[in-house]
Amino acid sequence: MNNEVKENDSSSATQIKDNKKMKLYKALENNLKISELNLPNKFEHFEQWELNKSNRLLYEINNNQKTFKRFKKGMIIKVDFGVNVGGEFSGPHFAIVLSKKDHMYNNKLTVIPLSSKKHKNALDLVNLIINMYIDNLVKESEQLNKTIAEIDIETYEFTPEFKNKIKNIGKILNYYKKMKIIYPMLT
Repeated sequence: MNNEVKENDSSSATQIKDNKKMKLYKALENNLKISELNLPNKFEHFEQWELNKSNRLLYEINNNQKTFKRFKKGMIIKVDFGVNVGGEFSGPHFAIVLSKKDHMYNNKLTVIPLSSKKHKNALDLVNLIINMYIDNLVKESEQLNKTIAEIDIETYEFTPEFKNKIKNIGKILNYYKKMKIIYPMLT
């Protein structure tokens, strides 16, 4: 009776293994059909994504990674969202990190994907970021102007750091002036 139980266990394990293999072969067959269709858009990088996914899984198995790169909330990072179903984001996109307390032992990160497609509910991040940057430059230049106004320019010797700051702000403001000519909506 003991041998009979071992045979049943062995037979059951073989059936489970065969069932897993059949599912993988079916998945491979489906992937080959998808690849042969040469579909545009999100399927454009389908084969590379499937390879990356399998390589990533093997890497996780073989390396048992304990620590991960940390990201601060609000950072804009590039994320590969893979190939997804329906209208979900697919492929590489920039995303904003939402996780507040990311740490080196956390293997999950919450992000919001960014899109370059314009629609009525979209924020124009380019203008938003440039205008915020310019506002900061204006504040810093006002602070420098106050400092300069308090100094007797004829007798004061400026530090190299101060001279460098003025030079950099001048470069950035000149760049912005050029951008206003190219992109008039940046006002």
